[in-house]
Amino acid sequence: MKKLLAHIADCKVQSCLVPHCVSSRFVLSHYHRCKDVTCIVCKPVREVINKNHARAQLLQQQQHALLQHQQQQQQSSGLPPATSPSPVPAPSPTRTPIPSVALGGLVPPRGVKAELRGVKAEAAPGKAEAVAMTAAEDCTSLCEAFTVDQIELHCESLRAHGSAGSAAGAKVRELVLPTLRVLQDHQFGWVFNAPVNPEELGLSDYRRIITQPMDLGTIKAALDANRYVALESFAEHVRLTFHNAMKYNQPGTEVYPVASSMLEMFNSMWSELLVRIREDPEAMRVAGDRCALCGYSTLTWEPPNYYCNGASCGMARIRRNHYYYTGGANQFHWCTQCYGELRDGAPIRVGDAVLAKRDLVRKKNDELQEEPWAECTDCRRWTHQACALFNARRNVHDDVPFSCPECILAKRRRAGGSAAPTARKLGGDDIPHTPMSQFIEDAVKARLQRCYAESAAAAAQGGGRAAAPAEPARKLHIRVVSNQDVTHVVKPNFARRYRARNFPAEFQARSKCVLLFQELDGVDCLLFGMYVYEYGHACGPPNQRRVYVSYLDSVHYFHPRAYRTVVYKEIIVAYLAWVKRRGFHTAHIWACPPLKGDDYILYCHPEDQKTPKDDRLQNWYLTMLEDAQRRGVVESVTNLYDDCWSDPNADPTVLPYLEGDYWIGEAETIIKELEDEESTAAGGGGARKGGGASKARKKGGGGSGGGGAAARKRGGKGADGGGGGGARMDPVMERLGEIIGPMKSSFIVANLHSRAFARRKQELAIRRAQAQCRAQLAAGVTPDAALQQLARTPIARDETEETDENLFSEIFDTRQTFLNLCQGNHYQFDQLRRAKHSSMMVLYHLSTPDAPKFLSTCSGCQREIVAGHRYQCAVCDAFELCGDCLERGKAEKGEGGGGDRKAGEGGGGGGGGAQLTEAQRRERQRSLMMHMQLLAHASACVDPGCPSTNCARMKGYISHVQTCSARAQGSQCAFCKRVFTLLAAHARQCKADDCKVPQCMALRQRMRAVLEQQQQMDDRRRQHMNEWYRERARAKANGGGGGGGER
Repeated sequence: MKKLLAHIADCKVQSCLVPHCVSSRFVLSHYHRCKDVTCIVCKPVREVINKNHARAQLLQQQQHALLQHQQQQQQSSGLPPATSPSPVPAPSPTRTPIPSVALGGLVPPRGVKAELRGVKAEAAPGKAEAVAMTAAEDCTSLCEAFTVDQIELHCESLRAHGSAGSAAGAKVRELVLPTLRVLQDHQFGWVFNAPVNPEELGLSDYRRIITQPMDLGTIKAALDANRYVALESFAEHVRLTFHNAMKYNQPGTEVYPVASSMLEMFNSMWSELLVRIREDPEAMRVAGDRCALCGYSTLTWEPPNYYCNGASCGMARIRRNHYYYTGGANQFHWCTQCYGELRDGAPIRVGDAVLAKRDLVRKKNDELQEEPWAECTDCRRWTHQACALFNARRNVHDDVPFSCPECILAKRRRAGGSAAPTARKLGGDDIPHTPMSQFIEDAVKARLQRCYAESAAAAAQGGGRAAAPAEPARKLHIRVVSNQDVTHVVKPNFARRYRARNFPAEFQARSKCVLLFQELDGVDCLLFGMYVYEYGHACGPPNQRRVYVSYLDSVHYFHPRAYRTVVYKEIIVAYLAWVKRRGFHTAHIWACPPLKGDDYILYCHPEDQKTPKDDRLQNWYLTMLEDAQRRGVVESVTNLYDDCWSDPNADPTVLPYLEGDYWIGEAETIIKELEDEESTAAGGGGARKGGGASKARKKGGGGSGGGGAAARKRGGKGADGGGGGGARMDPVMERLGEIIGPMKSSFIVANLHSRAFARRKQELAIRRAQAQCRAQLAAGVTPDAALQQLARTPIARDETEETDENLFSEIFDTRQTFLNLCQGNHYQFDQLRRAKHSSMMVLYHLSTPDAPKFLSTCSGCQREIVAGHRYQCAVCDAFELCGDCLERGKAEKGEGGGGDRKAGEGGGGGGGGAQLTEAQRRERQRSLMMHMQLLAHASACVDPGCPSTNCARMKGYISHVQTCSARAQGSQCAFCKRVFTLLAAHARQCKADDCKVPQCMALRQRMRAVLEQQQQMDDRRRQHMNEWYRERARAKANGGGGGGGER
């Protein structure tokens, strides 16, 4: 607009092509010539101008009257006027001096408030101005998007965090309160004891000159609330009070020397206080550096858990402060015992990696990493990044502004009526709904409404004796963040043994991730997560039309806590109701608490959140399913053992082969044992009879993941589910029954429909398949080709077919992927303040999918390298520098270091992408699928004259990635980054052994490494469950009652 006005002032061209020039000049010309007071064009403009003139005159009159009133009071007190009684001049364009009031011997005047310095300035209502909103992904702190009430709640929760903040605040108050009382009791202390009210005193320019008001009364209130957790913060505010007075009042006024004198007196008292503090150890501790928000000093992240990959200790956790050996870029670890058993020169095979003993590095498990800090641009105080909800991905350089919550709050209060959020907040409601998430969220809200009504009725019936009902649970957001097709491959031992019985080599499933967010103090906090697998009608038996609740995790911050369990259970029940409507007939749950040190979905749980015992967790699920049964969602509830071991002729092919389930890992170990026994018997090493007892397995030995249990007797005949009467049960099934029988209550089976329904659906699918095969045979298609085509395409439209669109989320692709993201970035949930910050970053990653998932830390400035290049030592990979530190000469880490090499871009510019709307997300998914098809075509196409222009373009993209000069120098250009995203999406779905897409096999190998991590955790919890039940069996045998301890 300013540019347009400047142009209009000089432009004389009648047909000017600048937009709005001619029309604006016409309007201005009309306004200057028009004399009609009723003109519909001029009247609104003239009214606004007249109102502004009237408001300015009224303000000047009020200032004049106030000055006259103060001068009359001076004269009535017998004091000479400090200024000439001549007419008051117009206010200075730069500043308005405070009316000179004689201070000697004067008490605070009655009727005129002595508000000469202050902090609170509320504008008149209705005068709020529009504030330009910052984009959500551009905020350095989420507090910029908070309301005033939300900022206050957040700061209050930080002050209440633990006891360190309140204890430090109380100690600070004890130390400095005598000094503050001396200042307030000073003969002129009343001048500085209350906030300034510029409107009442007519100080129109006060807020413009004094940007950070402060007074002794506000400091006293903060002291009483234990808000000062550092001595220096108190001293800064006291000095600020007097500096403001000296800044606003020139040296010629009487306020200036009073403020200067009291400041000098405070500095003298403060120096004496610091001398006394140095002699007091406890006071010295308080005087140290502390977070301005929570009161804590140095805080450390939860150290990572390492598990031994050796064969002897059975994947035991490596204890803190113990030595261990690591290799494969710190992916694999060995305790000292297992390291000693490794043979020199022999290859060490771990997953897909092959290592040598000489390459393993000895380390001590004592590493601790401090929480990072952030310095406020306004008050120069330091806060923990988690406390200030600071997004380090926006900290791209030293000049990025950052305001702590308290300074944001002070700015809002000074703004008065325009104290509105200056940025848009990322929340759980920004994630688009799917039909399933909408169904679950509606069911949860309906359930809560019933709970509110029941609580109100109970309170009404109980009168005064009944407890008051809890407040409602507000602002809940349930979303599906991952929804994609996956392939679950049958493990090698099982596939080899039962291939002759036509057991499938793989199962097609649908993987989904469901999250619950609740707004706590302005932050949408992630409180609950659930991963499920859906095996639809196109999946072959025994998995057909079954769902598996694979993992479930939560933290106890839900508010109010009275409804926490209700909400968490209702999410599962609503999900079961949803899949029941879609034709799934059975749901499976493995009720197994996590092993100590392990996390299922959310990284690091609160210390006061207890891990339930097995029996308590089983009861939690059973009571939930009993309620679902009463409501008609579930037909019946049983367990896997009673469901599948009742038939003596059954074999393991009737067991639902659900990814990650307990019995799958056990079956691999059992088959390995049986094969060893068979080979020993065939070699004359002493044949065993039928199902006799096997040798005791070493702890941690055997099986695909080394997760077998210690010595366990394998019974022959008479297994619990084996039946008597001559029929021999499959040996694998028999031994599985011996293991699962005592722990059968852990493997819950919920029948959503009757068995007759399941049989009808299976028979219908068979008839449809047969009819389709006959039609293809009649058309001349060979049987093999017909079966292959049948396996690739759905037989017919069925209600279990997914209606929700595919949702590819790189961070929620699998449970292990999300857990790795949280572990690598310290997104912890063990404290509420950390859970808020972690949830904020999770939402940031969801809204900006192109942002880097992991960042390197500069060894010079200890900051994350979020932009530009990072420089890595050519000798040791652990030393990296940002560009600034390299230029400042911080690369000296020892002579002869071999120099530095450019190792890649930092983080992609501190954000890497804008937030996507729902329409953009859908378009992104559609475009991704089209580009994946084009990628597969272009990689295999050898026709130089291919008619597709997109084929040639895609080949150009692939060629660029392979020859990119930036990548050759160790960097990664933005274009390559987008192509790699496409390659990763392709690799997640590709199953071809000879895929022509570049780097497909390497990316799939990396994904297998993540699955290996998942398998190791499954093996650990399976092994721990075996050990726990063995101890319980021994306790029963010894008359100990069999009560299990804490897991």
